[in-house]
Parts: sequence; structure tokens; C-alpha cells
Amino acid sequence: MTESAHAPSPFQRILQVGNQRYRYYALPAAYAELGDLSRLPFALKIVLENLLRHEDGKQVTRAQIKESHHEHERNLPKETTGTIERVERRDRQAQGTS
Repeated sequence: MTESAHAPSPFQRILQVGNQRYRYYALPAAYAELGDLSRLPFALKIVLENLLRHEDGKQVTRAQIKESHHEHERNLPKETTGTIERVERRDRQAQGTS
């Protein structure tokens, strides 16, 4: 594990297993700054953790991380609502009602 020259992320945690130390980035710790991440699809949580791990203030900034999370949040209700509406319409059609 190499240490970077910039300050450690406030989301960084250390897991001690025996005499080995592992650095990871805790998404629950990011809730306070980024908002509730529980509705974020698992694949995007992996991307978010990767962005947090590579945040250096130059190539990956906190503003970019926030924007990527908020961009998904803006699109999520439309996708979810559309899916629910399609399922409800299919169910009505199966029952013979409109």
C-alpha cells in the first residue's frame, strides 16, 4: 500500500487484521456530505468508492464526486417511476382492465 502526498480522505478507514493493515473508504461515512447513498445501485457504489479512493484534488475533485452522485439522484426518480408505471400497466393489461 502506497501512501499519497495529499491529506487522507475523511472517508478513509483502516482495518487491522492480525498485523496487516488495510485502507478502505467507508461509504456510510460519506452520507453526511453526499447524502443518503442507500438507493444508489451497487455498481455505482463501487464507482463512488473508486472515486473516493482516487480523490486528489486535481484529477478527481470532491466537487466532481458530489456532482456524479447528484447527477444520478436527479435521474433515479424518473427511472424508478417509469419502471413502476410499466409494471402496473402490465398488471392491469393482464387483468383485462385499462
